[in-house]
Amino acid sequence: RYERKAEHFMAFTAIACTLICYRRLTK
Repeated sequence: RYERKAEHFMAFTAIACTLICYRRLTK
């Protein structure tokens, strides 16, 4: 339900943030 959706969204956001931070660091 909502809880599962929230967890999925949090995980997706965490991965996206990690990719963005990684790209910024590598530049």
